[in-house]
Amino acid sequence: MSTPQQITANQANAQKSTGPRTAEGKSASARNAFTHGLSATPESLFANAPAVAEEFRAYEAALRADYGPQVAALEPLFDRWAFAAFQLHRAQSYETRAEMDMANDFGNPDLEKRWMRFTQTRLRLAREAASALKDYHALREFFAKGEAIQKSNATIAEAEERFQRNQGPAPFLEHLKQTNPKRMNDLLDRFQVALAGLKQTNPNPRS
Repeated sequence: MSTPQQITANQANAQKSTGPRTAEGKSASARNAFTHGLSATPESLFANAPAVAEEFRAYEAALRADYGPQVAALEPLFDRWAFAAFQLHRAQSYETRAEMDMANDFGNPDLEKRWMRFTQTRLRLAREAASALKDYHALREFFAKGEAIQKSNATIAEAEERFQRNQGPAPFLEHLKQTNPKRMNDLLDRFQVALAGLKQTNPNPRS
């Protein structure tokens, strides 16, 4: 435990500190104070960096135009993937910049450590983006298959209803029955074959 005399001496020494004086020292100090927000949440990042928020909105709009969700239930997963991909994009830029700085001042241990930190961050964000995309893609495919089944069910139900209706006293069938019964039977047989093919494609239309 520090004595009162040591505390007083430390406070006096602190008053004499003026920070880095050389260009190299100031550069290192600036790097120490540098914040990039690559580990921040969307809320904290955008609140402290409006320009980054604007950049994200443009990036997210491009992703949504190419691969956006079709149903509201997918929005949270899409948001997670979009932000992870955006952060990965930013991390790659920082890593490239750090690599160039290191190349311009080869052997500088501070720049090497900075480049390694950005490389590790980029690898972490790549894993997060890949995981988010995998989850989003899986659920998106699930909803797409469900929508396709619903459309198929509707098509089959409509075909069955039309077939049942056409078997009744419809004017067209009545006319065929009286004028050309063979053609009417041929049409009904062909419709039955087509309906059987639909049922084979989706054997459980009502489930």
